[in-house]
Amino acid sequence: QKRFKGYTDKGLPRHLKAQVCDVNKALLSVNKLVQMGNKVQFGPQTGDNFIEHLKSKTKIPMQRNGKGSFFLNVDFVNG
Repeated sequence: QKRFKGYTDKGLPRHLKAQVCDVNKALLSVNKLVQMGNKVQFGPQTGDNFIEHLKSKTKIPMQRNGKGSFFLNVDFVNG
């Protein structure tokens, strides 16, 4: 775990705590998902967390594990 302190473009101080660890599972980039025509939403309720393809309106729900991380319950294939 690492703590960061910074300032917004308006000069407001902000503190951020991030988890630092070795990666042993696939990670998704929210930026890449958005660039590919998706909306990514995170919220306090279980149903508030999803990836939505804007053109088709198809949603993939995201689950939260007990440690606060989000994951997809999807089986992916190469291709």
